[in-house]
Amino acid sequence: MLRTVVTGPLWWLVMLLTLVVARPDSLSDKEKLDTTGTLCNGHALLCDKPFNLITLPATHASHAVRKDENSIGTQDKDIQTQLSDGIRGFTLDIHPAPSSTSTPQLCFLSCDINDGGSLADTLTIFHDFLNDNVNDIIVIVVSNPGGVSASNIAKAFTSVGLDKFAYTDGPDLGDWPTASDIISTDKRLVVFGDKSVGTLPSWMLNKETITQYTKLVVPSTDAWPMSRENWKDGKIPFFITYHVRWVNATVDGKTMAVPYGGMAAHTNDWDLVSHTVKVRNNNFVWPSLIVADFYDQGQLIDTALRFNSLPVPGDQVDYYYPDNMSTKSLLTSSASSLSALTASGWLSLAIAALFLCSYDVFRI
Repeated sequence: MLRTVVTGPLWWLVMLLTLVVARPDSLSDKEKLDTTGTLCNGHALLCDKPFNLITLPATHASHAVRKDENSIGTQDKDIQTQLSDGIRGFTLDIHPAPSSTSTPQLCFLSCDINDGGSLADTLTIFHDFLNDNVNDIIVIVVSNPGGVSASNIAKAFTSVGLDKFAYTDGPDLGDWPTASDIISTDKRLVVFGDKSVGTLPSWMLNKETITQYTKLVVPSTDAWPMSRENWKDGKIPFFITYHVRWVNATVDGKTMAVPYGGMAAHTNDWDLVSHTVKVRNNNFVWPSLIVADFYDQGQLIDTALRFNSLPVPGDQVDYYYPDNMSTKSLLTSSASSLSALTASGWLSLAIAALFLCSYDVFRI
């Protein structure tokens, strides 16, 4: 199969057009975004979208908060703060607790390196959030590198009453209901378990049959994985884009890969934007989750807003072109014209952008 790919200056122009046209200029769009109406994850515009076509910002090893810049972890803010900031996707790594091998503990790499406390305590935070925010949906992806029994993992969910919120009708890579449909059932927690969990309870969806994803690799360069794993032709998946960068470090006399906090602002800026857009265009899949370390640095949350056609606070056209590119003068000229467009002009521009993207995706 041959595919014509938009590259160079044209690629950046396509990204400029596809992201900028998301800004609402018509009165009807502003009314839809009115926060006094019926909301789904904070925005009325999301209510009628199939849930897998809504992009959620997500954190990798959400519980692995580092104590300081010299300690090892994947985040600088705890899960309660992540929820307050707008994170709606979470990944959890389960290990046996040091005091009891039957008790699920949230640890990163090992409980000696980063111990995030008991699984039940963290699940209580999610339970309370869903109780207090009746129009919000969250996603949890569970991994079990420590080999805790599936029954003990399930018990942690049921002991805090979180299973009552669990969405159980996940399609086999088929069409998803809209956000408003899910909210109307009050099953506002989507839990995926990967193959390391073992036999899944009925309310935990199988990540291997329902999702597709990029590889969770930890490049030391910008060579981000672009292809999709678990690919099944003809299906519209719940798609997970992993975007993390680690670096080798010496821990207790051993060399191992650890999250690269010192590069997080760069990793989560245009690297994240371009990686996510390229994965979307190369594979013709919509990012359901964008998973990153150190979410509070860079553009993770803003990128999710743009994919959802929602306005970004303080946004401006200048943000849509890269530094040190030969196309900068072209895009600057385009930006000055964009600011003067009428509503009909924006519509024409959107059609042109969609045509260019379609040429990239559908040309075979």
